[in-house]
Amino acid sequence: MSTDYAIQPDPDTPEHIAKRLLRTEHHGQTDGLGKVAMASALTGMPLLHLSAETDLGADLTITIGDNPMLRLKGKAVPLDGDTATHSAPRYVFRHGAPGGEGQYVVLNATEAVLIVESQETALDPAALLTEGDGKLTAYERSAVDHMNDDHLDAVKSYAEVLLSAGEGEWRLASLDMEGLDLVRCDAAGTDFARLWFHPPLASPGDIKSKLVELAMAGRAG
Repeated sequence: MSTDYAIQPDPDTPEHIAKRLLRTEHHGQTDGLGKVAMASALTGMPLLHLSAETDLGADLTITIGDNPMLRLKGKAVPLDGDTATHSAPRYVFRHGAPGGEGQYVVLNATEAVLIVESQETALDPAALLTEGDGKLTAYERSAVDHMNDDHLDAVKSYAEVLLSAGEGEWRLASLDMEGLDLVRCDAAGTDFARLWFHPPLASPGDIKSKLVELAMAGRAG
C-alpha cells in the first residue's frame, strides 16, 4: 500500500489492531451464545443478529480473533426503525439474510482488552469508535449502491490493485469515515478486504472525492 494512493498503512498501535479486528473479523465467540456471525456498525462496534429469546439485559462478552484477540464486554442494544433498516445491509452483505425471528443489535462496549502473544492491554472502548460517522448514515447506502451498480471497475481496482487482494467478483459492502469494506463472493469462495483512508474523511461530503481519488489511483496502478 502507498500513502500516494491516499491509503493508510496498517499501524500496529493497540487501538488500530483492535479496530482492524472489529472491521475485518466476521465471527465472534460469546460466553452464553457460542459462535455468532458479526458485522460492524458505522461506529465500528459489533453488529449482531440475535434471536428474539436472547436476554438483552445481561452483559454480553464477545471475543474476536485469535492472536491478536479482542475481548469486549457491554450491553447489546437493539436497533429499530431507520437505524435497523440502515444497518441490516452491512450484516447481509457478509452473511446473507438471517434466518428465523430476531433483531439486530449493536454492542455498546464498556470494557475492551486486546491480547497479543498472551500480553493483555486494556483499551478505552471510546478510542475504538469511528468519530463523526453518525453523520454518514444518510449517505452510506446510496454511495455503496451507486458504486456497485455503476462503477464495479473502480471497486475491483480498490481490491485487486490497491490492496493486492486477488482477482474476483468484488463488491463494496460498506464504508465509514475511516475506510471501505470489500467482499468477494464467487466460484473461488468468499473473501473480505479492508481499505483504510489516509487521512480519514473529515466530513460525509468528502465521500465522492475520496472514491474518485482511489479509482484514479487504481487505474494508475
